[in-house]
Amino acid sequence: MHLLFSFSKIMFSYIQQGIHRVKKINEIMIAGLALDLGITQTALDAKELGYSVEVIQDLCPSYRIPKDKVKERWFILQTEGIKLIPFLDLMY
Repeated sequence: MHLLFSFSKIMFSYIQQGIHRVKKINEIMIAGLALDLGITQTALDAKELGYSVEVIQDLCPSYRIPKDKVKERWFILQTEGIKLIPFLDLMY
């Protein structure tokens, strides 16, 4: 089962409590408003908690941060074992 969201760390902890009640969720797909507004940390937190994490890369705008920092964020996520996928991959 998949869960798709992007929230702050505080909201994530509340959602996590609910996720643990539903034992069938083991993969989390993340999209959000901006890469620098919680997407990176949400993905890292979920991975740390043992979930398989995918970030829908083209649904995470990065207009607020320089391009070199965007590449750095994607690299960090990939280094931590988080998959970056394009939205169109979800359609097939």
